[in-house]
Amino acid sequence: MALRFFEAVVREARALKLLSDEHFSVDGTLIEACASMKFFRTEDGGGAGADAGGDGDFMGEPQRNEAHASTTGPGATLFRKALGKEAKRCFAWRARKDNRRGLISDVCVTVAVGVTESEAALASVAGQRRKRLRPGSIGVDKGWHTSRFVDALPA
Repeated sequence: MALRFFEAVVREARALKLLSDEHFSVDGTLIEACASMKFFRTEDGGGAGADAGGDGDFMGEPQRNEAHASTTGPGATLFRKALGKEAKRCFAWRARKDNRRGLISDVCVTVAVGVTESEAALASVAGQRRKRLRPGSIGVDKGWHTSRFVDALPA
């Protein structure tokens, strides 16, 4: 329901010529999940995990997305924003913003894994092209300046 409302507002802004799809920026952030670290179980349901009181015992056992899931936030993944930072259970949020007026014209929430930020930006560009919009430029963070991302952009 919220997404349909958002899309209706974007259509109205576009009809009023408040949005410019020629020059835009894409950025993202992490949304920390409300996944309690006390309520973790191994994916196979066995081994260390939360007991009846909710105290998980994973001492000495590294937690990995492939092996552990939270019962209170099963869709969230462990993600480390940078080296030296702690890994948190989170989701990734991305937004496309019109550079002329700063209005957000597209949003996306995904699983937080390494390359989803640039893939979400490419999906946003592809969505614009399907609507017959031809963006002239895209602004992104320095971390996106990779040959994989740049090569995937349409000419």
